[in-house]
Amino acid sequence: MCGIAAVFLLGGRPARPEDHGTVARMSERQHSRGPDGTALLRRPTYSLAFNRLAVFAAESGAQPFVSEGFSQVTMVNGEIYNFRELRERWTGPVTDSSDCSVVHDLLPVLGPELFGALRGMFAVVGVDERARKLTLARDHFGTKPLFYAVRDGRVHVASELKALFAPGAVPCVPDWAFALQDAHFSLVSHYSDDRARTYFDGVCEVPPASTVTIDLDTGRVTTWRFWQPEFQDGGEPDEDPAPYVERYRHLLDQAVVRACMAEQPPVVQLSGGIDSVAVAALAARHRDIRLWTVLSPTSVATGDFRAAARAADHLGLPFHWVDATETERDLSVDDWQQILWQTETPLADPGFLYRLLMSRAIAENSHPAKAVLSGQGSDEFNGGYTTALAPPGRPNWRGFLESLDDRRRRTLLNAAPGAVTEISRGATEGCLRTSWLAELVESPATDLYQEYIDRKLYDLRLYNCWCDDRTSAAHGLESRPAFLDVDLVDFSLSVPPALRGRLFDDKAILRRAVRGLVPDDLADRPKVPFYAGAARSTGLAALANLLERGQDRLVELATSGTVTAGVLDPDALRRAIRKAVRHPQRDGVQRLLRLLSLGALELVLTGQREPHPGFGASAPVGTAGRGGVDPEAVAGRVGAARATVPVGVRFALDADIRLMREHGADRSDKVYLLRRGRLEYSLDPAVDASLADLVPRLVEPATVEQLALRAGRPVEEVRAGVADLLHHRVLRTLPAETAGGPAA
Repeated sequence: MCGIAAVFLLGGRPARPEDHGTVARMSERQHSRGPDGTALLRRPTYSLAFNRLAVFAAESGAQPFVSEGFSQVTMVNGEIYNFRELRERWTGPVTDSSDCSVVHDLLPVLGPELFGALRGMFAVVGVDERARKLTLARDHFGTKPLFYAVRDGRVHVASELKALFAPGAVPCVPDWAFALQDAHFSLVSHYSDDRARTYFDGVCEVPPASTVTIDLDTGRVTTWRFWQPEFQDGGEPDEDPAPYVERYRHLLDQAVVRACMAEQPPVVQLSGGIDSVAVAALAARHRDIRLWTVLSPTSVATGDFRAAARAADHLGLPFHWVDATETERDLSVDDWQQILWQTETPLADPGFLYRLLMSRAIAENSHPAKAVLSGQGSDEFNGGYTTALAPPGRPNWRGFLESLDDRRRRTLLNAAPGAVTEISRGATEGCLRTSWLAELVESPATDLYQEYIDRKLYDLRLYNCWCDDRTSAAHGLESRPAFLDVDLVDFSLSVPPALRGRLFDDKAILRRAVRGLVPDDLADRPKVPFYAGAARSTGLAALANLLERGQDRLVELATSGTVTAGVLDPDALRRAIRKAVRHPQRDGVQRLLRLLSLGALELVLTGQREPHPGFGASAPVGTAGRGGVDPEAVAGRVGAARATVPVGVRFALDADIRLMREHGADRSDKVYLLRRGRLEYSLDPAVDASLADLVPRLVEPATVEQLALRAGRPVEEVRAGVADLLHHRVLRTLPAETAGGPAA
């Protein structure tokens, strides 16, 4: 994990002192990416800066790499796992312990073909002074970021957006037209084909698995893709899947070994799901590792915290966690502003918050660890979403494919003429064949699974890899998603269609591959969506409460930018916030928060609003094992803590609860609550008049505000009563809309 910043002048024009100053400011803005040292290189027509995080070969590998006479200058952010094999093949015996220097040495020899042979994570800037050519490249899945902008006779390049928007560099102009059409931003089923475009006008992202070549005389940009997914046709339905499982196990183990390449013991971010548990189990066979997770109402409600503790106990390793309970509950506008500064995306959500807190805790408590392994990338290529996407009652591979066909139909309808879209709604929905719609909008026919994988690659770039990189880099750590190993992914994609259902339905191939390495209950544990059941209410509560408490500041922050002031209506935003917190639904709250966040980024990323680095500083940490506290007791404490009650959520008596009344002589009623026929609670108005008054009014579902109106009591008093009733499992929240992760 390192930081790259550069300014190139086109047409051979000389760099001025202000250009060198701009690069220095760009470098300072992304200092956390490389806190181990900063190097500046000033040449007649360009200026470079490199912030280094020394994860491997700390005594060598200083960058930029420079050839004799400055004929070739190279900067590499990332890790090249197969550098020894490449050197032995192309340059002879390995004498240099630096993994990244192999890129500098082989790029002049192999050209862009080199990048397809690399195994690892990388973002590369290569300057050929003789040919007057700039080469930018990014790894197969975009795990390491790289942005550029060509404007006003200059090319600006940086690892992070905040660096590009440093004073004197590139103006920060949100591209609202693009954002509102993007699948992730607007939560719609339309995906952009432009893999270089960002949410900011004039700023491009080097696409994953691609090189971008820029002519330093003319500014002409050429993009070439060095890798793309390849699928196998056919296959026999009765073919034995066992050899595929065995090969997968070998490649996964190889991927984990590669990801463990670091001088200091790596850390594994343990979510409790099969993905991170598998990575931890394999990594523990090869390295001394450390395990960290997040403790929160959400992770307790989903069972993730207990599953992570179970995995750590099975592996016999100390188990660490950061407690996000109070940070999530008290999430403020200052916190959100810091989250936007560190993550640089309007797509930030509680998942980003947890990762930031965990990264800070790791950096402060597991020093000198720098490499952090995660389970990212497994869901996308192992069938992690098959059960969630399949129609109700058909949680199998066929149901999953039916869901993909339905999603493709909706995508095609979004691109069809308006009359076609309208006639496909309501009673006539689904009557038009997907194949005919594809011909109508001239969409090429593709295999549904292949199309799904292409969309998941899009998800990885804009959400998963972005989250992993920014949340770790913010605290001087390097994320290592072991499942995003191109050899492992290539193998998964090569599984013939006839075997996909048997190997990829609910991650069957991964579960079978790690059986024996982890307990069966963890190997078979179902995937739990981040927003599900009780977790839905806690995650949604954090966002709804942020909107409620910070309404005025959020609107001011979002609408004060020069560009956004002409896009967003402050009064309409306030009305939308009031509506969202009265009737919070995940998609509605997220859409609104994304509008506010993109508007805020115009000020945050240019430094017009100062970040608040104290975010997460007070989050407590804990350790289990070797004298640490009991994680089960901790989970029980958090699970029993009073629930945060967001404004607008509707509540009703739990389905198992029955209410009885006893009329008193003084006309006051005692209230008895029976659970499955057994008396569980009695509420005496002489002792607790508020609760005795509230419970009978919950026979009909109501929000806190509605209850307050019915009872003639203050809202905060009613809110406290509802929190108590939730704590004692007397109430339930009404089912919310189906929610999942990023659009599939």
